[in-house]
Amino acid sequence: MASAVGAGRDPGLERERMIRDEVRALQLIAVRVMSWGVTVLVSVQTALFFVRREVALSNVNGGAGGNASGDALMTVPLNRYLLGTFFLTLLATIFFRLFLYVSTRLRYYRKQLENCPSGISEMPIRKGVRFWTGCVFYVFPLVDILARAYLHIGLK
Repeated sequence: MASAVGAGRDPGLERERMIRDEVRALQLIAVRVMSWGVTVLVSVQTALFFVRREVALSNVNGGAGGNASGDALMTVPLNRYLLGTFFLTLLATIFFRLFLYVSTRLRYYRKQLENCPSGISEMPIRKGVRFWTGCVFYVFPLVDILARAYLHIGLK
């Protein structure tokens, strides 16, 4: 009777190989989620800067207040400024949750490798690493809020 795994192969080692391949693929996906998330957030942050600048310049030139000397972003109404910040926060949350999902799956498969037949053990991952790594997405909305606060305090 022929085995589904193959003749002469240890099913435990074959299972371990498949799990290690899955772990490797999930690690690659996690890195891609991080890089794409940061890329998207940088792009949106840049686009928001230019949109806000154009709105501010149109407010200054249209007589809606402010002056052309330096407080251009302060002429953007706060509710419109916070709308952009909310959008950044929404994108950061989407990428953060996606990263947590991938890292939870990664942790699940790595836990299965603890009792592997080959005897090769994985280094343990500290508990808070995935959370704090995912928090890098929230740096962008935070910088956005701090830039507005700095302009508000610095220009008065």
